[in-house]
Amino acid sequence: MTLFFEDLKVGDRWTSLSRRVEREDVVDFADLTGDHDPLHEGGGESGESPFGRPVVHGLLGLSVMAGLSSDSPAVKTLALVRIGEWRFERPVYFGDSVHVLTEVAELNAYGRRAGRVIWHRSLVNQHGQTVQSGTLETLVALRSRYAKHAARDKHAAHAEDKSAIEPVIEQAAASRLQSTLQPIAHRKP
Repeated sequence: MTLFFEDLKVGDRWTSLSRRVEREDVVDFADLTGDHDPLHEGGGESGESPFGRPVVHGLLGLSVMAGLSSDSPAVKTLALVRIGEWRFERPVYFGDSVHVLTEVAELNAYGRRAGRVIWHRSLVNQHGQTVQSGTLETLVALRSRYAKHAARDKHAAHAEDKSAIEPVIEQAAASRLQSTLQPIAHRKP
């Protein structure tokens, strides 16, 4: 069930499903972003890393957090407005399983279509340790405005469908009429 701004209360909490972050995820992220720092590619194994082994990109952890929290809770989000005070508290290692703890920290009205929600989110590893945490601010749709727009859009789509099909119906009727009249036109007196 998708939640709207009116459904949320300060203090509401959710826990996401877990996801294991594999070496392949790190390689793909490095290729996508161009961040091939040895910390993430095995240079840490030779003792060059302060962590003693390769670590997951911090921004990959942030991205995994965004994905995991998109369904916990499932909210009608209109926009991400801000990431505030994000902290990278511990490394995420290859093979770690992480999940997200989400809490509604603040709710504020914002215009006629949405409300501003400040979320506190923590990315937590399989040992129960918080590895990243901070706040995000999003705009979440108001149910009343969304329902009005959805009804209007549905009506417009229905009218569009109807206007698109009318020429097809007219063409089919004309074709049937022509095929009916054709034998009459070809008769000899």
